[in-house]
Amino acid sequence: MIKDDVIIILYDEDNRILLQFRGSKAPNVQNKWSFFGGGIEINEDPEQAVKRESIEELNYNLINPKLVYTLDYDLGYKRGKKYCFIEKYDSSKILSLGEGDGMRWFSLEEIKLMNDLQELCRIIIDKIVCFLPDNQNQG
Repeated sequence: MIKDDVIIILYDEDNRILLQFRGSKAPNVQNKWSFFGGGIEINEDPEQAVKRESIEELNYNLINPKLVYTLDYDLGYKRGKKYCFIEKYDSSKILSLGEGDGMRWFSLEEIKLMNDLQELCRIIIDKIVCFLPDNQNQG
């Protein structure tokens, strides 16, 4: 199946990244931490899709998601383009988990040590870390 996807990388004032835990009943990527996001629907552009997914999965309205990376991927069961957006979390808003089995903020150091992180996330983190405020002069 060919399907283009979007992900949102929300980061907080400490540059921690919000991840979603996908449990054993998830349709794919079971028992792994991953980004929030999903498929682009017919008649949607990537920005519209990431805003919709953020509302569905977190009950969170994105203000100005920035497209920072596009990745061609092939997971065997699915392939396509993954559009990676980033936005700083507005801590005055409350997040509400709409999909998945859990969510948590992780530092970059914690993410590097995770054994249960979806492998595609490692590739994406390496590519987008330079867009986090404390890392903009690295890369």
